[in-house]
Amino acid sequence: TWELDMSSGQLIWGKVTHEIHEVAPDFVPKLENALDFYLEEDKLILQENVARIQQLGGMYDLELRLQTAKGNERWVRTMGHADFDGNHCVRLWGVIVDIHDYKEKSLALEVERARLQNVLVATNVATWYWNVQTGETIFDERWADMVGYRLADLMPVSIKTWESFCHPDDLRIAQQKLEDYFSGKTDIYETEFRLKHKAGHWVWVRDVGSVIEWTADAKPLAMY
Repeated sequence: TWELDMSSGQLIWGKVTHEIHEVAPDFVPKLENALDFYLEEDKLILQENVARIQQLGGMYDLELRLQTAKGNERWVRTMGHADFDGNHCVRLWGVIVDIHDYKEKSLALEVERARLQNVLVATNVATWYWNVQTGETIFDERWADMVGYRLADLMPVSIKTWESFCHPDDLRIAQQKLEDYFSGKTDIYETEFRLKHKAGHWVWVRDVGSVIEWTADAKPLAMY
């Protein structure tokens, strides 16, 4: 927690706020040196938001980087509120939360997602997700493009969408391949079939997938 009395300028930090900044328990914070902990770009963002709630009221909720007294860079979530007496701001108060581990993992995940997307684009691969138990299905834009459509033209989609485009002879084979995979006869679902293009011709595709989640009673739940 933290609290700033606007009339006296006294800034009070809670015990955990001291720990987050890696300062001694007897460290006396002031508004200026409190802001100086933040990296320059993030400091400007925080200053703008502090000034805004001082003038207009309301609150802010930000994820920013600070550098502790020991030189460690740390992601924090900081939230601030303004209390007014008439038209005058008399108090700012809020909380600060250490989110460093969560933020680092989140940023790493974003990088991995970007890498995966680049691979998909470069290899011209379409993706799909299928809830085997409900029939809910998600196709990407490339999947629709293979059969000559925009994804919006096919909405709403389900597993029936794929079945309607698949050649009847190939559909029976694909369904058998799925059953073999679900029963453990094969390590992965893999098959080839024809999809009916919007222009009327058939498009051969190779389809590969695996179950990423099973139900408690060992039935396939989510497939990708």
